[in-house]
Amino acid sequence: MKKRYGILGLVVAVACSLAASAATLKGSPCAVPPLSDAIIADIVSRERRIRTDLPAPFETQKVRVLRDGCYYIYQEFHVPATPGMSRIFRLDQYGVIVDVMYGH
Repeated sequence: MKKRYGILGLVVAVACSLAASAATLKGSPCAVPPLSDAIIADIVSRERRIRTDLPAPFETQKVRVLRDGCYYIYQEFHVPATPGMSRIFRLDQYGVIVDVMYGH
């Protein structure tokens, strides 16, 4: 009976060790290295020049870039702050704009 528990304990220990090793080796779930805030701002600016469906920037604005997992959130706020005068661009890990929200 002791031998059975010893083997079972060994199997459990090896399984836990393999799971921990896999999690460590996996690292970031993103397929590409992170992009800088400046690169994200350049991408949005470039896309505005070539895409007619994107809104123009505010004359005076405050910009903030955030990370949400593998996605980037590029936020623009009208200055002075005015309710409903903001734009939020969501970009995937490759820098492709996947969503735009207005007035939040």
